Amino acid sequence: MENKYLRYGLVCLAVFVWGAIIYRVVAGMSGPESQVIPVKKQTAAPPARVSDNFVLNADYPDPFIPEADTLSAIETKKTVAGPVTPVTAPPVVSAPPEPAVSSFLQYIGMIGNPGKKRRIAILSLHGKEILVKENEKKDGVLVKKIDGDRIRIVYKGKVYIIEKNS
Repeated sequence: MENKYLRYGLVCLAVFVWGAIIYRVVAGMSGPESQVIPVKKQTAAPPARVSDNFVLNADYPDPFIPEADTLSAIETKKTVAGPVTPVTAPPVVSAPPEPAVSSFLQYIGMIGNPGKKRRIAILSLHGKEILVKENEKKDGVLVKKIDGDRIRIVYKGKVYIIEKNS
């Protein structure tokens, strides 16, 4: 019996606490009951303007033009007449050879699902392992065909066959 009275007391206490919480939430959401207060139009004198006593002195040289390139320095330079040597173009340097595909791309393995006939290749591209499906392109590498021991890829328009690492 004593347990029954304790239960009724706790239920009443819970109802009281939840009622207080709900009352505070509803009272907080409704906002204050405010009265409309008429606003009187106030006229104020415009603020007095205070003149600045700051003066900018711009009698210093331009910091972005070096001393030798100023106009007065250029005008005072004398030109020396002499034989003119033709300017030769610098030698043409060919672009560095493109790194071999096997240097940044390695075929690690394959995951296959015979039920759905899907194959996913595990590649190491620039040292980062990625998963690629057939006919999927990642970082400029298009995987055309995935076999158990090799893959066929297209990189920059060229077809490469990469063997699996042992």
